Amino acid sequence: MAGDIGLSVQNYKQGKKEFSLPGTIEQRLCTNLDQSYIQSGGTLPENTTVTLKWLIRSAKKGDPAAKKLMRSILEEIAVVLTNTILVLNPELVILGGTAAYFSEDDVKLLTDFLKANTPYPPQVYTSKLLERSGIYGAIRTAIDHAETFLAELWK
Repeated sequence: MAGDIGLSVQNYKQGKKEFSLPGTIEQRLCTNLDQSYIQSGGTLPENTTVTLKWLIRSAKKGDPAAKKLMRSILEEIAVVLTNTILVLNPELVILGGTAAYFSEDDVKLLTDFLKANTPYPPQVYTSKLLERSGIYGAIRTAIDHAETFLAELWK
């Protein structure tokens, strides 16, 4: 199990002096999405704030600006994901959080890049738990640790 890929740092100068959220990748990709969407040729309806979830939905509906912006976001995610996979060598990657809303085409873009850039590309799926995947993962990890602790008490 691994997570928080959005905290990845691509170079030393991007690093922070003190830990804070959002992470470096999350901040670069998801801050000012309104402006990025407009620069991609989109027109925002009044009182609309662009979030990653909104962008994913708009791209699925065929919005060309949303598709263009999603493509650039996915390309950056593909690079970070590839580098993480090269270190950890997992058999399976489950995309959670907002990434769980990625379309089949989004996941295909990622898997195609992984196949071309890793010796043993893992299976990639989106989480059926959507944004709750991190919470359930934390609960599962806590239960595993509790079971191990309790088993040690019996020895």
